[in-house]
Amino acid sequence: MLLIPCVSSSPIEKQFQREYTNSMFRDIHDQFIKKADCDISSIKHHGTSIVCEVDQQKIMFDMLVDSRYQVVYCSQSSEVQCDCFMFQLNGILCCHILVVLLHFCVTAVSSQYILFRWSKNVSWRHIYIRSIIDMDRSDESMTIFRKLCSEFYNVAQDFVATPEVAAILRDAMGSARYKLKEHKESEHQAAYVPNAINSHTCDEFPVSMDELQSPRRVPTRDCSMSTRLGTDLEKSIKKRAHKYKNTHNHNKEI
Repeated sequence: MLLIPCVSSSPIEKQFQREYTNSMFRDIHDQFIKKADCDISSIKHHGTSIVCEVDQQKIMFDMLVDSRYQVVYCSQSSEVQCDCFMFQLNGILCCHILVVLLHFCVTAVSSQYILFRWSKNVSWRHIYIRSIIDMDRSDESMTIFRKLCSEFYNVAQDFVATPEVAAILRDAMGSARYKLKEHKESEHQAAYVPNAINSHTCDEFPVSMDELQSPRRVPTRDCSMSTRLGTDLEKSIKKRAHKYKNTHNHNKEI
């Protein structure tokens, strides 16, 4: 498998390149690129914890916007957290955390930030089989999932700053969840009804394709169809002739 090249000489980026699939490493790759737009404005020490203010410049609606984030890094436990909550939402370390880790010359991130489900070293047999058989669908689903997470992250980052706004977002998510549940149930019912009808029909009328294409034969006891029809016709003719003969003789006698 060809590896996506790193954009920096950081050992952390190489760690993710070594551990993650190409699909997921692209997202890490993007964060290392965005790291160039970040700058640490202040550093405060609180025991073993270090609180850093990170300023980031980004373009929104063709305008240059400055944003400030707070990153807390614990050198003793190697834990790190940013108030953009990107790792909690997407499972990816943000560019703000990366710039802080590189500032303090951290060469490797803790294993808790390397999610096993995205590792290319997974050796579960059933996951391997699915990745071979349904690879296109899995890639498509993963792409949709990542885009949705990114869109939600952008909304939360740009608009959610107060409990009131967070409540609006939660209400919207609850409404969307309800609609998605109804849609899923309607799809399930639509798929179940035709199958149930076909199953009921097959059980009630167990016929083969040959029987549907041609009429079923009715077996006769002692003679064929043509012989039986000929005998009936002969009897009818004899009966009419006998009746005519009797009538003719009766008229002669009169």
